[in-house]
Amino acid sequence: MRRPLDVFDVFDVCDDVANDARSEKHEITEEAHRLLKTIKQMEASLEDNKPNPKYETEDSNFKVTYPLMRCLQGLKEKYNAVSKLHRERFEQVRSE
Repeated sequence: MRRPLDVFDVFDVCDDVANDARSEKHEITEEAHRLLKTIKQMEASLEDNKPNPKYETEDSNFKVTYPLMRCLQGLKEKYNAVSKLHRERFEQVRSE
């Protein structure tokens, strides 16, 4: 037969859930910061005197914001776009 939960058991469960949430928040925030850093590095490598009508770096004022999941999704989309352009530029330079 199971014994009833006491206040300390409930506290331990709540504490575990809170720790898990903090850990997940930290991991998501770190991933967002890594993506942001990579995006900025790729953008910097793309900047030159040749204007590219397909891409503008003006919207590179990205920040890690809340809600984190929405922010992370936006950063992933931005990363995919910049990464594609970065690959295209690499191929262009390589073939010159």
